[in-house]
Amino acid sequence: MKNIARMVLCLLALGVFGLAGAGAALAQGAASSDTKDSAKPAGKPDAHAAGGAAKSDAAKPGDDKPFDEVVKDMEVIKGVFTFYRHADDNKILMEIQPDQLEKRFLFAATLDQGVGERGLYGAQVLGDFPFVLHQVGKSIQLVQENTAFSAPPGSPAARAIGRSFPSSILGAAKLQSKPHPDRKSILIDPAELFVKDLPGFAAGLSQAYQPSNYTFDKEKSALRDVTTTAPTTRVPPRSRCPTRAAFRCW
Repeated sequence: MKNIARMVLCLLALGVFGLAGAGAALAQGAASSDTKDSAKPAGKPDAHAAGGAAKSDAAKPGDDKPFDEVVKDMEVIKGVFTFYRHADDNKILMEIQPDQLEKRFLFAATLDQGVGERGLYGAQVLGDFPFVLHQVGKSIQLVQENTAFSAPPGSPAARAIGRSFPSSILGAAKLQSKPHPDRKSILIDPAELFVKDLPGFAAGLSQAYQPSNYTFDKEKSALRDVTTTAPTTRVPPRSRCPTRAAFRCW
């Protein structure tokens, strides 16, 4: 019995010393690993992150670019509005002075090119209407004023007309640069306002040539040119349509 008890005590002692040794070995290994990790040189900065930051600085949104940088090397066309044109890529920008916002202008459209039949002939007068340019944040709205109904300003009838027959927003254009540092004028792309089926040719052609169906193709349309003859500005768009209109502003 004494021999058995001695064997048990020896085994317990060996077990305790073995666990202690294993624990010390593990602690020593962990410390060695931490030392190696801390001794490693710092890694190189992420190339993708650096490239993305540089790219974001170079490709600023249009409204964050300086005015003079945007219109650099562009032809200046002065009239009711000042236009900037780059002939190589047919890029046209329109400058709006601060006092031209909320100011009434006259829009007039004529048919520059027709189909020669069914009431669609060149040089036809398509109509006119007053409009204002209204700024909302970083965009400019083309607003057609309601002239069909009117009443003395501030009267109950005027308030009723304003709720029942409001003016119409025909389009909006985003700002293309920061305001000019001196003139405080702003730049827009006039194609965003005028390259569209304002006269309603698609519906007229579809009705004239039933059962054919015509639609306006904006992707294949563009502003052809800008000409000025004081006090008017002429903006003839080239549209993907059998007819083409020219717009004038006073």
